[in-house]
Amino acid sequence: MSTQALIDRSLEAADRSAVAVFAFRDGRGRPMAWPVTPYVDGDRIVVTSTLAYIRKAEHVRRDARVALLAAGVHTTGRATVRADVSGDEFVSRFLSQELRKYPPARALVRVPLHRRLFSWYFGRVLLEFAPLDIVERPGEDRCTLAVLDGGGFPSIVPIAEPASGAAAFAPVGPEPGGCVSLPNGPATLLVHEEPTMADLRQMVLRGEVTGGAFYVRSTIGSLAPPGRRGWLGDLRRQFELRRRARHSRAIVRAWRDQFG
Repeated sequence: MSTQALIDRSLEAADRSAVAVFAFRDGRGRPMAWPVTPYVDGDRIVVTSTLAYIRKAEHVRRDARVALLAAGVHTTGRATVRADVSGDEFVSRFLSQELRKYPPARALVRVPLHRRLFSWYFGRVLLEFAPLDIVERPGEDRCTLAVLDGGGFPSIVPIAEPASGAAAFAPVGPEPGGCVSLPNGPATLLVHEEPTMADLRQMVLRGEVTGGAFYVRSTIGSLAPPGRRGWLGDLRRQFELRRRARHSRAIVRAWRDQFG
C-alpha cells in the first residue's frame, strides 16, 4: 500500500470513529491512554478537549509524540496544541462532526444562548497531527494496553480484557490464542465502554510490563453505572465545569504569553 493510501486509510478510520483511543506521554514520560472523539480536517487528525478538561493537552505540549487507534488503524504523529477559548473555531471546523458522532450535543445546540451557557463545552484546546506512521491493528479497542515503542512514541495494543481485580496478568490478543509481544517498561491499560453516547465509562490501570506480564500499580475510574444526580446534581455539575473552565482559561492565556 502506498504512503498516500495509508494516510487516506488513517484519516478515513478517524473520520468514521465516534470513539477512538488516544495515547500520549504524561508528565513523567509514561504512556497514558484515554477514549476520545477524533475529527479530521484536511490531511490532519484533530483531538479536542473542552476547557473543563485540558490535562492531556498540557502533557502533549511537553511531549508532542502521540498515537491514535481508530477502527483498527494505529497512527502516530507529533501534535501541535493551541487553545480556542471562544469556541468559534470548534464550531466552524468541527461542530458538524461532533453532532454526527456525539448525538447528545444536539440537545445543547437547541438551547437558547447555548454558546454562553455551555462555554466550558464549546471552548476547546485543539491537538492536531499529521499521520506519521500507520499500521493496521485489528481488534476491538474496548481494552487496550499503551506502551512506548523504540522511538518513544506511545503504542496502543488491543488485548483481551483481564480478570477483574487481577494484580498481574500476561496480556493476550483479543482473538482466542492471540499472542502479544510487549516491551518492558511503563504501561497503561484502558477499558472503556459506551452503553449510550450519554453514558461514557472508562477505567485506567497504571503499571508496567516486565517479562511479558503487566503489573498493576494503581486504578483510576470505574465501569460501574453512574449514579443518578437529579436536577440539583446536574446544576452543581454545571457550576463545577464552569469553574474548571475559568481555571483553564488562565492556563491557556499563560501559553500565549509564553510565546508572545
